[in-house]
Amino acid sequence: MSEYKEFLENPTIEELQKFKKADLIAICKILEADVQTSMSKSQLKEIIINISDIDLPLSSSSDKDAKKAKPDIESEIMLKELDIELKKLDIAKIEKENETLELKVRLRKIELEARDNHSSSFTNCSQQLRFVPPFNEREVDKFFMHFEKVAKNLEWPIDKWCIMLQSVLTGKAQETYAAISLEDSGNYEKVKHSILKAYELVPEAYRQQFRELYKRDDQTFIEFAREKEMLFDRWCRSRDVGSNFEKLKQMILVEEFKECVSDSLKVHIEESHVDSLEGIATIADNYALTHKNFSKSKKAMEKVSPSQTLSHLNEFPRNFPRTERREDAGSKAFLGPFCNFCKKRGHVLSECWTLQRKKENETLKSNALVSFPVTDFRDATQKDEDRFLPFISDGYVSLENNPSDMKPIKILRDTGASQSLLLEGVLPLDENSDTGEQVLAQGIECGFLNVPLHQIHLKSDLVSGPVIVGVRPSLPIKGVTLLLGNDLAGGKVIADPIVCKDPHAHLENEVESERSCSVNVLTRAMSKTDEKKNEMEGIIDECVDDDGENELDVESSELQHPENDLVTEQRKDADLAKLFKLVLSEVEIKKSLVDILYETEY
Repeated sequence: MSEYKEFLENPTIEELQKFKKADLIAICKILEADVQTSMSKSQLKEIIINISDIDLPLSSSSDKDAKKAKPDIESEIMLKELDIELKKLDIAKIEKENETLELKVRLRKIELEARDNHSSSFTNCSQQLRFVPPFNEREVDKFFMHFEKVAKNLEWPIDKWCIMLQSVLTGKAQETYAAISLEDSGNYEKVKHSILKAYELVPEAYRQQFRELYKRDDQTFIEFAREKEMLFDRWCRSRDVGSNFEKLKQMILVEEFKECVSDSLKVHIEESHVDSLEGIATIADNYALTHKNFSKSKKAMEKVSPSQTLSHLNEFPRNFPRTERREDAGSKAFLGPFCNFCKKRGHVLSECWTLQRKKENETLKSNALVSFPVTDFRDATQKDEDRFLPFISDGYVSLENNPSDMKPIKILRDTGASQSLLLEGVLPLDENSDTGEQVLAQGIECGFLNVPLHQIHLKSDLVSGPVIVGVRPSLPIKGVTLLLGNDLAGGKVIADPIVCKDPHAHLENEVESERSCSVNVLTRAMSKTDEKKNEMEGIIDECVDDDGENELDVESSELQHPENDLVTEQRKDADLAKLFKLVLSEVEIKKSLVDILYETEY
């Protein structure tokens, strides 16, 4: 306290600078100044200088200190002002953040209201079920892709997807959905994962599907490439390849390794469930060592190399290029003679039949030219087409039942066809004639073709009226426009015969007359009858000239002989003797169709 009183009695800047902060606060309290402990020393010094009524005898050094103290005070004031501005900026920033949060809250409310409105409009699920694609157990991946596209385009709520999905599930998928717990049955991702897991196959099955896929006739190359890529993705997914190149490399190498070993070793490798090439190679070596073929003779086993004792494991699969291996001299002595030309056992080079045939072919060099008669393929084709002539008829077709629009066609009755086919280009077919349907046609090659169906009007001997036929760009028989199948003709093969009362009446249309004739069948008995008939006609023709008159010039006086003499002369006649040999009795004439009956009464 005495120090403070001495300072107040004789205050100087030097003495003021020596005081600490606590001393300065004590001096301010003596001067009854309102100060706070949080104030700095410079502020306390300034307060003491300002409130002191005593004139301070300041020296030159003190003047400098006073000048230095003023800038410090000004800088502190500026800092305070900057602090105030920063606080104002912070307050403005907080206000903007509050405004942003308010806008987000409003946007969220609008989305919830829109969702509630959309969900309220989706309450009738029965109207939306028609848009759900049908479920296909063979292509489950494609079904889920199709379903998700439809659901997103129609903006279905995701919590309703499972309800729409379960309405079309069948088979194993339906059983899987029924086994899911009640909590997970509304989660679309869990339901989808469970169903895909139920239809998931082993990796070997996906590999076989990928390797055994070939392009079909009714498939474009783009469709084939897409299906091939999809099967490859399934195979890689089953192996957890992902984007790891090393796993893809091991998968391909392991497959190629399995194709180069025997079937028994391949099965053993697959049962080990090893995915690395080094791992399956180690397993193959262990299998080869544990499956040796032991010989009864120990000496013989010593002569045989380990590679020959395991020769049954080195069998290559069928249709795989084999490379022969070299054996040492000991193995040759034990396994028998070996041919260095054909690489087969059982004979030597001098006894090789393959080498002998090769030498014979090299020595026999013929320079002569040999010609072979070649039949024209057109003659063979023409003969094949002639076989169908009995079943080809004429007809007319048109789009409408209008006689002026009828177009002539050639019809082939095909009893082996279940669908009638029309050649494309005969009629100007359009959307009006198209029924909008297609039929699957299967030929002798067992392939299927999609054939569009059209409705036309047909006029023929077998079928007439409106009919539905398939349209194809070409038909197998040249000149045939319509293949008439069993779907239209039924059991009819040819038209019914036209019968008239007068057999000698001529038909107006000669073509219709030829079609209405019944079909005759020539039997062996009838052929013999025809031979007899032709023989008799030849005998009669010898006796009768071209004008139908008898070549024999018999005078009228010779006809006046008695009846018995005339009969005797007839039998003596050399020309009639051939006819008398053909005469049958009344009993035999009943069994024969064409013969000669000799009557004794006139």
